[in-house]
Amino acid sequence: MLSGNRNFEGRVSPDVQANYLASPPLVVAYALAGTVTKNLAVEPIGNGKDGKPVYLRDIWPTTKEINAFMKNTSPRRSSRSATADCVQGRHNWRKDHAVDKRVATMRLVPCA
Repeated sequence: MLSGNRNFEGRVSPDVQANYLASPPLVVAYALAGTVTKNLAVEPIGNGKDGKPVYLRDIWPTTKEINAFMKNTSPRRSSRSATADCVQGRHNWRKDHAVDKRVATMRLVPCA
């Protein structure tokens, strides 16, 4: 099971003949279940410490929980700070000066 967009045969291993593309939480759920043959909509992922079955619906966040999380985070601010110097490059890149001026110039565009 993969979480990504490279789900063609042989991507992970040449011995893999079947691929399933899923969201990261579903990949974890199937890993906990130990198989991709379970229908997690109706079958339990496994059993809790108390021995009772645990279903995907028991661990999957509700829309209300997701909205509360999103409200309390600022992806725009955090992504801007993470990419603020992407045009200039990292410190080691900025201090390195090219000697050969025959190299074609690049047009830099903002990342965000």
